Amino acid sequence: MKHLLRSLRTALLEGSGGAIVYAGSLFLCAVGLLVSGGLYIRSRSTVDEIASFGQGLRLLRMEREVGYAAGEAELALLWWMYSGEGDEAFRSKLARFARELERARQDLADFQPEPAWRATVDRLGVLAEEGAAYLEEEHDRAQDRIWLEDFPTRFTGIFPSDPLGRFSTMLEAVLGAQYSIYTAGQYGELLLSRHAFQNGTTPADAALVGVFTSNAAYLEQLGVANPGAFSPFEDDLALPRARDTDAVIASLIAGVRADPAVRRIEGDFDYLVGRSRVPWYHDASEIVPFASQTGALLNDTAERVLVRAEAVLALARQRAVQNGRAALAAALAAFGLGTLVLAGLSRGRQREEAHLRSVAETDALTGISNRFALFAREQARLRDPQRAPFALLHMDLDHFKEINDRYGHSVGDAALIAFADVCRGVVRHASDTLARIGGDEFVIVLHELQDPGTEAAAVADRIRTLLQEPLDLLGHKLALKVSVGVAVAHGPVELEAFLHQADVALLDAKKDRGSRHTLFERNLHGNLIHELEEALGAGLVQPVFQPIVRATNQRVAGFEVLARWERADGSAVPSESFIRALQALDASARWLRIILVRVADLSALVPHDFGGRFWINVSLADLVATGSESVPALFRASGIPLHLLGVEVTERVCCADLAAVRDTLVELRDAGVQVALDDLGSDGVPLRHLLDLPLDRVKLDGGLIRGLERSESVRHIVQGLFAIAVHLKLQIVAEQIETPEEHRTLLQLGVTYLQGNLLGPPIAAAHVPALIEQGYVEALGGVA
Repeated sequence: MKHLLRSLRTALLEGSGGAIVYAGSLFLCAVGLLVSGGLYIRSRSTVDEIASFGQGLRLLRMEREVGYAAGEAELALLWWMYSGEGDEAFRSKLARFARELERARQDLADFQPEPAWRATVDRLGVLAEEGAAYLEEEHDRAQDRIWLEDFPTRFTGIFPSDPLGRFSTMLEAVLGAQYSIYTAGQYGELLLSRHAFQNGTTPADAALVGVFTSNAAYLEQLGVANPGAFSPFEDDLALPRARDTDAVIASLIAGVRADPAVRRIEGDFDYLVGRSRVPWYHDASEIVPFASQTGALLNDTAERVLVRAEAVLALARQRAVQNGRAALAAALAAFGLGTLVLAGLSRGRQREEAHLRSVAETDALTGISNRFALFAREQARLRDPQRAPFALLHMDLDHFKEINDRYGHSVGDAALIAFADVCRGVVRHASDTLARIGGDEFVIVLHELQDPGTEAAAVADRIRTLLQEPLDLLGHKLALKVSVGVAVAHGPVELEAFLHQADVALLDAKKDRGSRHTLFERNLHGNLIHELEEALGAGLVQPVFQPIVRATNQRVAGFEVLARWERADGSAVPSESFIRALQALDASARWLRIILVRVADLSALVPHDFGGRFWINVSLADLVATGSESVPALFRASGIPLHLLGVEVTERVCCADLAAVRDTLVELRDAGVQVALDDLGSDGVPLRHLLDLPLDRVKLDGGLIRGLERSESVRHIVQGLFAIAVHLKLQIVAEQIETPEEHRTLLQLGVTYLQGNLLGPPIAAAHVPALIEQGYVEALGGVA
């Protein structure tokens, strides 16, 4: 190759045409350098502009959350002044506004603004301080109403700079969705004014008389100025502008414009201005709740529009960075031989592909194979009768949770790394497979065996022997202990069934004091099923509730209902073993009834403005059941308001059951229940389900979350899944969040909801009402 290039150069540069070719090469190099340099400068300018614009969107969200809370408090106060009722509701709304204002004050204090936003951040910080000081004082109701009405208009004025006009239409769409929320509050006030004027009602608080009189005059002028139809949302929720901006945002705006509540406001103009005397309501007490519910609908739409804008911004930034890199590559190409550059790029691509394969099949913490690699390698090998017999060891570190709780996750990670190293030392040859399949669970698959039971037991004994000496884990001397479940197969076997057998044996090994190994026997499986049946009857399996919080403000937005099975001796049964035993017992409907009874008790204590849901995991068996055992029938029979419920689909749905599952989910959604797809990104949930199933949200697999900080490639995968979900107008939930680093990364990516022990572990039902009343998670590390 080197001689070929030298010969080519000689042929081009020697002889009569050599000078021309050489000059042309220099000219092309200069042009390439200038063009690529200009493109690079432009891409850097775009990245900087997007960073500043993104900070503006963050401030817009803060403005809306504070303003919306103030508007809700003002609306509650208005009803109290009008009717003399609702003092407690107003105090609750005012307390929520105070919390929102305090959170904004802290966020502003921690804000690291771009230069363009320094003055705005300082101004909002002063206003937040003044607002906090005002709320500490006592005032009369009329003064509080005027202050609450005025404060959002002062805590505003945020217009993200867009000097090149790249995002102007999107900014207008975001602002329109944002400010439409206040229309609902104004509508409530105007409707009360019309009601009082039409019925000759005198407000309980005389301070409202002048306000209502002024509103009546305004409505009369409005009717004269608009003799035909009139839409209060035409300027803010403008469909043509939304369509020019983005297809997803246009769909969101079209959806909210078509909502019955918004259509009622848009169609109520004749009554408001006095051309019609027939209201839609039966009593004035319906006005404020309706306006409040409409405000919540508009607030949710505004948040989704903002999330979409942030996603588009992230994609624009990614494209700008890619363009900048491409420009640099072009500049380098202008100074070098094209063939060499292409060769270098080819080698880089090969390395990147090799790196991606390694990331996909390697556990980011320990460096051994992961669950994906285990299935990719062993599924076909275990079906090969020529390779039998086999043995599978399923290992679980004893008391690992206590290590994390007492010494911290860094020591826990060090323990996992050390255990993986020990297991590497006992793997006998290259045909064996060592993998970490989740948490503190490890698997070894042994091949080329003569006596599988004896040889597997020898490996288990060797591991425990090596763990007898305490290990130095970041300065702590700790002795690790492990329980091992062993399954053997003398002929072909399915990996899923093989794992289940070893898992059942592992559960038996962990009984009493654990730290031993047990060989799977057929009666062990039956014992676990029998044990579960007794546990359900004795009430040893109880629903627990893990909070799900909104990413932007840590407000509680619902709970996932999980199972906690504790034996009489205090030992806990892993959730995967519980699910498998539940399916074998065919008791999914029975467990679902237990959950619904507990949620029904809680639903009676949930305030009407909670806005969250209880998310229940449903199995494939639940979704294909019919009659009184079907999920919709069980939900209706529970008496729970269905807007408080959501279901999480936790399994791969096979083609044979797809139609039945889809019909069940459609029936649930039509009734008001939302649907989530769990474990997106895992090897057990195909992306095809995003198209096959009617969904409202997706939950990212916890394995991806744990790899975010250790692998740039995992981060890219999560970004890709996020982009797909946003395009399909699905909310995104990230679960199993354990560290502040994972929390920060997910906030940067724009995930909608968060769940994990960092934000709050599962809690008993008795503690749920207090957390709902509090409204938000106090701080990272758990609920108050």
